[in-house]
Parts: sequence; structure tokens; C-alpha cells
Amino acid sequence: MRNTAPTKSDLYRHFDLYVPNMLAWLDDRFDIDDAGCWIWRGAPSGKMGYGVASIGPRSDHLRIYAHRLSYMIHCGDPGSLSVLHRCDVPLCICPDDLFCGTQGDNVRDAVAKGRHRNQHTDRTHCRNGHLLSGDNVKITTTGGRRCLICRREYDYEWRQISRGLGLRDG
Repeated sequence: MRNTAPTKSDLYRHFDLYVPNMLAWLDDRFDIDDAGCWIWRGAPSGKMGYGVASIGPRSDHLRIYAHRLSYMIHCGDPGSLSVLHRCDVPLCICPDDLFCGTQGDNVRDAVAKGRHRNQHTDRTHCRNGHLLSGDNVKITTTGGRRCLICRREYDYEWRQISRGLGLRDG
């Protein structure tokens, strides 16, 4: 006997069939905060804190991020794109606060808003001991920080080597 719970591929392939039921289902699962965000009342995911929706019976349920599900219901299937938050509230599922983009768009958005964090974020000095602030730091397109003193030293050394090898005139 075949289980009638939707699979992920069923959900994406026949999403228009599920939308009427899902809209009512979703409307019972959020509260509106003072900023106008629709805050997911269901379970959040582990360390990222995004809302997670479980669809189907417990034994064979489909787990999908709540903001992605909300976007699919209200705006359509984002395909392979990520669903990003304008409001930066991970539990928000308001379609007005959601937009599609690549993972690169997501990183650039985080960097622009000052919330990009990685293992190097809290470092105050480069590996050679130069201060990473003010005029000595360059923010890369991926959100990384580069020491300009080290960069100038590297460029100088490269010029000296290339001149010694006859690679450059000078």
C-alpha cells in the first residue's frame, strides 16, 4: 500500500494542488510582530534558527524551511535559488520580507548589513601582526578582509623577483 504523504518532488511538481490547503495551514502558524514580520510559531532549525515546517505523517514527513514554503505559496517556486530575508529575522515568513537570490547574493547581503560571521570575523590583526582596521583593511567581494600592508609587501617582493628573472622591464 502506497503512503499518501507528499514527497519533496511531489510537492515541487504539483505545488499548485497543495496551495489551497497549505495557505490555510500556514495561516494558523504565525504571529505578526510590531515590525510587521510574520513570526513562525513552529519549531526552529538547529543553529541557524530558521523555522521548519513538517508536512505529512510523522513516519514519513517532509521537512522544509518555513520561509521557503511561504515564498512558494505566495510567490511561486524559487527553483534552485535561495529564499532570502530583507528583514534579517530568521523566523519571519512574511512574503513581503522574502526575495530570491543565489548563495553569493546572500553572503553579499550579510556583508552589506554587517552580520556576516566566519572563523576570521573576530580577528583584529593579520597573521603578520598588522592591525585590520581603518585604511589598512580591504573588504573583498566575498566579505573577507585583507591586510593592505601585507598586500603591498607581497606586490613589492613579486616585482623584485620578476625583475631579477627578467620577466619584467624595469
